[in-house]
Amino acid sequence: MRLIIASVGQKPPAWAEAAYEEFERRFPPEMRLELKAVKAEPRTGGKAAAQLMQAEAKRLEAVLPV
Repeated sequence: MRLIIASVGQKPPAWAEAAYEEFERRFPPEMRLELKAVKAEPRTGGKAAAQLMQAEAKRLEAVLPV
């Protein structure tokens, strides 16, 4: 079994990386924990927040298994 954590952003803060590593260490070997990070939509071009989130949602869905 595996648990996937999907997030937006390529470089998480140090506290988030440390939390993930601690969380991963605590899981039993038969349950794999995977972190899938996708690129954030550029905040330029005057796109509305809903458009930005929709583009990021598509990227998140693409990294998740069906």
